Amino acid sequence: MAYHEQELQKLLGLAPVVVEKITFGEFLSRLKDNPQIADTAAATLVRAIESKGEVDIKSAPATLRPYLTMLKKMGVPTWKAFKKVRGSQRTVARILNHLRAAAANGYQLRLALILKGGPGSGKSYLADAIKECLEGEIVYTVKDCPVHENPVNLLNLLPPERIDEIAEMLEMTKAHRAKQCAPGQKPLPSLHDLIAISGEPCQACWSKVMENLPDGTEPNLLDIEIHAERLSSRKFGVSTWSKDCTLAQALRKGSRGVTDMPELFGSTAATGQQSESVEEIDLLLEATNDRRIPAGCNADEGKDSCGKTRSRNGFEPIDSVMIGQTNDGAFDR
Repeated sequence: MAYHEQELQKLLGLAPVVVEKITFGEFLSRLKDNPQIADTAAATLVRAIESKGEVDIKSAPATLRPYLTMLKKMGVPTWKAFKKVRGSQRTVARILNHLRAAAANGYQLRLALILKGGPGSGKSYLADAIKECLEGEIVYTVKDCPVHENPVNLLNLLPPERIDEIAEMLEMTKAHRAKQCAPGQKPLPSLHDLIAISGEPCQACWSKVMENLPDGTEPNLLDIEIHAERLSSRKFGVSTWSKDCTLAQALRKGSRGVTDMPELFGSTAATGQQSESVEEIDLLLEATNDRRIPAGCNADEGKDSCGKTRSRNGFEPIDSVMIGQTNDGAFDR
């Protein structure tokens, strides 16, 4: 069968993983009018869910309309992202309230979500729908960072008075934001607001800025390259912890997106390997409470593990919506 090569070329084209490459200075200049480019994982997930919109009740199957109408009367939106997950919309509404609070720099940033229920209750189906929402979403990252961290993190290398000057130059102080805000609208976040929810740069990024420089060159953040990249389960931002990787590896891959942890309390606790279980829970607490994990592992051991060989000579920021799945028995243990 004959075909037109140009048409086929267009049809077979795929979206690139790296959408854009810019300088750190260009990234900062865009922040004023587009603060969402510095969104946390929680804010990115909320935006991804809401961007897909709500189900139109009139065009829904007739058998579903009474249920959708009931939800609407209860004030529960039916999000398209979860329309295939039966009975999930009220649960999703509670999760979204949690994520919106986290996105507003709430305490929820330091918490993991736990989906608890018996076999067949829909835990994995719901977690899969959440992960699917993030596929293809674009986030801005520091080039070659092992955890694809938010470029705003790099500003924590600067003294507070320098940050004040940058905020003034960019017109991103709280005073500027208040003036720019229309009556009745919520002001856009200031530069200090964005930094408040950021983390310390990872060891690799610190070394790139402060150490790996040509002779006679002074450190300067303007020299750092920033990438706009698509989240993908094949690369980063959408991660599932399985027996094929350690918890540390799963958290690194899920940074800037979501980390799904099926059978969170059942993998090692059920087999009696208590020492490994304690290590995993300890790492999870560190990832939630401190939003970071130890950087890398003992190079001499040649391992990438969350076990006893891990090094604490630096940390990696973890910005991820962490979802744990468990059953009642494992949770009680």
